[in-house]
Amino acid sequence: MNKTKVLVLGASGMVGHVLALRLKEFPNEFEVITASRNQNNGHSDFLVDAANFIELRSLLELIKPDVCINAIGVLNRAADDLAISQKLNTELPLFLSNMGIEKCFQLIHISTDCVFSGKRGNYSEMDTPDAHDNYGLTKIAGEQIDPGHLVIRTSVIGPEIRPQAIGLFHWFTSQEGAVMGYENVIWTGVTTLTLSDAIIHAIANNTQGLLHLVNDQPISKWSLIELIHSHFPNKTRVITPTSIPVSNKSLLNTREDWKFEVPSYAQMITELRKWMDKYPALYGFYLTQEA
Repeated sequence: MNKTKVLVLGASGMVGHVLALRLKEFPNEFEVITASRNQNNGHSDFLVDAANFIELRSLLELIKPDVCINAIGVLNRAADDLAISQKLNTELPLFLSNMGIEKCFQLIHISTDCVFSGKRGNYSEMDTPDAHDNYGLTKIAGEQIDPGHLVIRTSVIGPEIRPQAIGLFHWFTSQEGAVMGYENVIWTGVTTLTLSDAIIHAIANNTQGLLHLVNDQPISKWSLIELIHSHFPNKTRVITPTSIPVSNKSLLNTREDWKFEVPSYAQMITELRKWMDKYPALYGFYLTQEA
């Protein structure tokens, strides 16, 4: 059986490094090539500046992937620099889309629930994005890729290997003492492990178009961090619920052709903990927080 050659861009990031590790657990199915701007823990085969499209084109022509997964993005808390946000959140996926058509590979682009304002929730693939901040607007524009590719809208949590990490999972597991839990911030995201498994399913089934990756069961950020705390405890940490802020960016999946079942939040966190336990050298920080 021919292996699918997969290029993971952003392989030192929160999504990319988990995705690369997960794909490599199926060596008979995938040939995995990784690229990132920085060499974190040896997780990248190639160092590339994704904002340099000449450099990126050369890499794509060298690798000749069957699938290119774009796990690169400027996050919402780092989107004050509009120029770099436009370059990486908008221009990069559009460039990769065109390259995919030219070089005959499928692009899988990771987008976000932040394309929506959060004023009402329960947004389906049919709803028009209504974000008005720099992050949301640049991510909306970056979704306008060829329909033969795949855009996955979701929100993710998971471990990091970068010292400058700002994700919710890393932030929360680093906390001691009092932590606020947002009762009225509603979430329908997934762990990076579940996202990786969904991408494996998408590759196997040649899934195209726009997909909301959710289990259609909203959870509050308060309940979410309580779940994380139960699997990554710290005796000094105390979670206190708060009613502010208020936001509901919950997504709905309406695609009848999508058969991947997103687990419950409890199951996702349980599976993530078990999976991380297999890589103690990589995730030791998270696995020794019980003290």
